[in-house]
Amino acid sequence: MSLLPVRLGRLNDEAFLVAFRNRIESELLEEVTHPAAGYGPDASTVFNRFQSDGQLPLGDKLVRGMFVRCCQEIRLTSDEIEELQSRWFS
Repeated sequence: MSLLPVRLGRLNDEAFLVAFRNRIESELLEEVTHPAAGYGPDASTVFNRFQSDGQLPLGDKLVRGMFVRCCQEIRLTSDEIEELQSRWFS
């Protein structure tokens, strides 16, 4: 269960976005460093890119799945998920 609030206008709330970005960062680190994920040396590239540029790899199915799962856990709408994907994936 998430502690992030469910309310309209969340994507315009800087505090919400920072908290959610921190959550994604934590999940991303766990995802890409898990041996079964198969990232190997590329794990640090994926993680560091998100830390520095706030961008996730567009074509990476594992990262996209993790991102959508995190969004669904805090009950973001499909429109909110699409908006964040357009901001954070490249």
